[in-house]
Amino acid sequence: MTNLSYNLNKIQKNSQLNNQSYYNFKDVIYGDIKIPDYINNLMQTKEFKRLKNIRQLGFCYIDNDNLSNYSRFIHSVGSSYLSGQMINQINSFLIKNNKETIPERKSEMIQTAMLLHDIGHGPFSHSSEEVFKYSHELRTRDILTGETEVNEELKSKWSKEEIKQIIYIITKLPELKDYSDKYTPMLKSVACGQVAADRMDWFFRDAYFANMKTDVDKNKIIKAFEVFQNENKEYELSLNKSAVPEIEKMLTERYQRFKEFYYSDTSNLSNKIWLNFIKRFKNNAINILSDNYTSELSDTFIKATISPEKITLDEFLSIDDNTFIDSFNKISKHSEDKVLKELSKPFNKEKFINIETNDDEMVKSILGELFNTNLSETYSLFKSEYSTPLYKKKDEIKINDNGKIKNFSEITKIDINKRLNINYISFNKDILNEEIKEKSEKEFIRNENINISKYINIYEFSKQKE
Repeated sequence: MTNLSYNLNKIQKNSQLNNQSYYNFKDVIYGDIKIPDYINNLMQTKEFKRLKNIRQLGFCYIDNDNLSNYSRFIHSVGSSYLSGQMINQINSFLIKNNKETIPERKSEMIQTAMLLHDIGHGPFSHSSEEVFKYSHELRTRDILTGETEVNEELKSKWSKEEIKQIIYIITKLPELKDYSDKYTPMLKSVACGQVAADRMDWFFRDAYFANMKTDVDKNKIIKAFEVFQNENKEYELSLNKSAVPEIEKMLTERYQRFKEFYYSDTSNLSNKIWLNFIKRFKNNAINILSDNYTSELSDTFIKATISPEKITLDEFLSIDDNTFIDSFNKISKHSEDKVLKELSKPFNKEKFINIETNDDEMVKSILGELFNTNLSETYSLFKSEYSTPLYKKKDEIKINDNGKIKNFSEITKIDINKRLNINYISFNKDILNEEIKEKSEKEFIRNENINISKYINIYEFSKQKE
């Protein structure tokens, strides 16, 4: 089992500062940082500690061992600290311009919100949202308002209305919009904008753990943080024009990472394999659970696999990446269900053939003809469809251009309309082999050199002729 724990002994009680106790914490990105009591108390709750075993980048760790020790826990701590630095910079700007500063209570609120913004993530981070059919934002709301240690700790410092405002800042759930005030638009931008504590922390932390180089200077961006009041007298985040070159570099680098790293075959296919694993386990649960070894699988894992939509909050909080990794290992060694066994094996890219198309029905038809079998229901095909823009116009970055507030899209020199689209289908030869043997009880004679693209082209050409 991979150990994702962090040595909390690194946090040591420090002297009083501004009438508040702090703890020292050595972070790989920001160096020595100070963590106030109210943040440390939240970090000690079991719900937050669980994030040590939720990998930040899901299945990307398969390609890079360094990512095995990169969790939502440390990203959340970093995001909390960074949000506080952003508010400090905004206050410096306000003081310089002889304006009223952001109240300390609001600074504490955003730091609390950012510490807890990912607490609703399930195993393998975003991948589990497809399994449980429930967003991590909704799960975050449930954890922060439910019978949890986090909720008890929040109630010791914040009112019910403030807790709902904290949730609204990080989830944007429309039913909580009434808990806004004049500072909320700015706090939401600091939390979830395109140049925000969340995105900036994972941008630099991903680079550190994945050994990716970055030329972006985070300090130049943070020092450009400013604020203005809109026509409704609400505070909105803006950045000085001096930061535009760094923002352009960050957006461009981030786009390239999605193209080359985040959407890699390993990450994409591992996610799809997991979904097919869940589907196979659920469809054949009676036979699978009759195997003796399944008594070693946890009841929560079985329920999360067979009925993920019915899992309770307590059950959800009892599972993490290791819950599934341990179960995958047991199933791959002992399962009598050969298809499930293949689905639970460690990822091996060599077992897959990628086909540049998004027409899965066409692929099923061609493979069915090639191998003389009905593939209307198959666990061997994996459809990957992803789309990511370089820039989101609906979340415009506001730029202060010599006293005039402009949209980033008005002044940037980069192509903000670029969008990465990924569409392809993969099939796993070994899984297909087991399916055919299961259906026909005959050995499938594999041809390792089958050029599936050739068959796709012939099929499309023949259809055009018709």
